[in-house]
Amino acid sequence: MLVKILLIVLFVVFLIVLFSFLYKNFIIGKSGSKRKKADLAGQDPAQIINKAISFYESGQITKSIKFLEDSLGFFPNDPQIRLLLGDYLIEKNLFSKAEKHFNHILKLAPSDKQALEKLSDCFMISGKNDKALGGYLSILKQSPDNHEARSKVAAIYTKLEKYDLAIKEYRLILTKSAYDTKIKLNLADLFFIIEDYKRAVSEYEEILKVDGINITILKKIAKAQCNANDLASAAMTYKRMIDHDEKADFAYKELAEIYVSLEKFDKAAKIYSLMIEKGMDVQPKFLKKLADIYVLAQEYDKAISLGRKILSENPDFLPIKETLGNAYKNSGAFEDAFSIYKELTTENINQTKINEYKNILSSILCNWGNAFFQKKDYQSALDKYVEAIQYDEINPEVYLHLGKTNQAIKNYDAAFSHFQKALTLSKSDAEIILKVGKVYEEIDQLNAAIDLYYDSVKKHPANYDIRQALGLCLGAAGFYSKAEAELNAALNISPDNPTAYYNLAVVYEFQKKFENARAYYKKTLELAPEHQEARNNMNLLIEKETSR
Repeated sequence: MLVKILLIVLFVVFLIVLFSFLYKNFIIGKSGSKRKKADLAGQDPAQIINKAISFYESGQITKSIKFLEDSLGFFPNDPQIRLLLGDYLIEKNLFSKAEKHFNHILKLAPSDKQALEKLSDCFMISGKNDKALGGYLSILKQSPDNHEARSKVAAIYTKLEKYDLAIKEYRLILTKSAYDTKIKLNLADLFFIIEDYKRAVSEYEEILKVDGINITILKKIAKAQCNANDLASAAMTYKRMIDHDEKADFAYKELAEIYVSLEKFDKAAKIYSLMIEKGMDVQPKFLKKLADIYVLAQEYDKAISLGRKILSENPDFLPIKETLGNAYKNSGAFEDAFSIYKELTTENINQTKINEYKNILSSILCNWGNAFFQKKDYQSALDKYVEAIQYDEINPEVYLHLGKTNQAIKNYDAAFSHFQKALTLSKSDAEIILKVGKVYEEIDQLNAAIDLYYDSVKKHPANYDIRQALGLCLGAAGFYSKAEAELNAALNISPDNPTAYYNLAVVYEFQKKFENARAYYKKTLELAPEHQEARNNMNLLIEKETSR
């Protein structure tokens, strides 16, 4: 009995679902379809387009597309309906569907420029640049003054990195529309891309003449000037921005950075101080930049005062300790500098940073040792250099200093041992080689210096300083012809270096090649009129010749 009841219930449910389906899809559906078709049949294309636009403007783009697609059942060849439908399909990224509608119009009317341009737009947006280019060029054959199509051709050439062709197209537009600043902007940006910064700046300036001061354009000008390394002009451009907008904090910062690059640290400091006064930025990081500039400007007292103030208000701000340490180190307050960086090694958890601080500690100890060395307090100097090894045992500078100090106290075995260690650790670093070579020269070990320089020349054949040092050393040892060869090699590396000409002139004079010597002294004075030694030697040569 229960089974029969369940079967009856299931049958009733089935009948209800079936009736609902039939009612919805056949009774209502047919009447709805008929009603929709009746609505469309009673409208002309203009009304359909207006209604579709109304749907679109109310945010119902999908409904608008469906309505236009249904309307094609009544007006399959209406170009305006298909053009509008194509536009909406592009907006929905349905490019292949949009293409079909534009192509349909072109089959009926091959000369329809509007359909061709929209089809080309569709190609360009979907990344089919070659097809888009072909379409736009066809339009231009029919209408050479179609600036919009020509600008799109230029845009495609830019995408294809055919910059010369793009520039040509933009220039053609400007011959007919000289004040089109949008095209000028595109042209200027192209010059920027190809790194023709002078022309880029010229075009940007033309835009400003037409449209007035524009911060965005001024930014582009400043960036072009910076890229061209015309920092003085870039500074003037940032000043223009500030004059136009006193609150343009980015312009102040960029201007300050330019002054730092130009080593006009006093001006950079004034800019940062002005920003602090105006309350533009008073964060510790920003204040630290001002302290760093004071260090660069060698105004160490100001850097230390500001650094201490920042630290008192932000005790956990470790970067300012670096600035303080540098200020103390550069001002010769080595004990304070050492104390600061030693604190940093214990306060930081980043091992890379800790290693960096240890290297700096080694450098501070070297500088501290050098101060003692200058006072001839050699034992204190040695103590500092030995302590420096504890923080950086692979620093060749430390062993160089140890060598020099041992040499000063005539402990030559230890001195040469340390020099050898410095050379080994430096991996033939040119600066270390030159320093060791200079020490050899100072203690009259010219042959050792010459051997060192010759070995170095093999590894650094294009290093001017080593070639010159070798030439001078050979000359001092009396090997004039060899000295001449090396000094000529140095001159070839640095042909506009007055010192190279002067050194050669001296060697020529020692060899009694007076004509050559006079010519090279003359060249030295052409390059460096203030070179007093060259002038004196030249005058002496002339006196000798006239007295004969």
